[in-house]
Amino acid sequence: MSGHRGFSLLEMTVATLLLTVAATGILGAVGESLAAVRSTREREVAIELSRSAMNEILTMRPLPVGEQVRGSFSGRSGWLAVAESDDRFGTDANGARLLLIRLEFWWLEEGERKTMALETRRRSGGR
Repeated sequence: MSGHRGFSLLEMTVATLLLTVAATGILGAVGESLAAVRSTREREVAIELSRSAMNEILTMRPLPVGEQVRGSFSGRSGWLAVAESDDRFGTDANGARLLLIRLEFWWLEEGERKTMALETRRRSGGR
């Protein structure tokens, strides 16, 4: 032993290598977490926008039956809806019938087009 205190160059190199490997693993996990948060946030916004689109369709008077109705919120999201007569239930005493409304909502997530489909029913006007 030479009597010098401290770490050798080899010990410092090994310690640096171990810290680098640990830091790389942690930063990779953080990056994946941030991507998951971003995707979840975009999906939550898409769900709220699709609800808004469905509400807009449900309040249309008169609701065009058999025609495509389109809308968009921005260049990054939009919707397409069709209302069809749901003849399984017939008409009521006032001549109203049930309409089946299908909505397809789309949005861009990281350059990829994602879609979500919603369905609901609404009473038509009648007399």
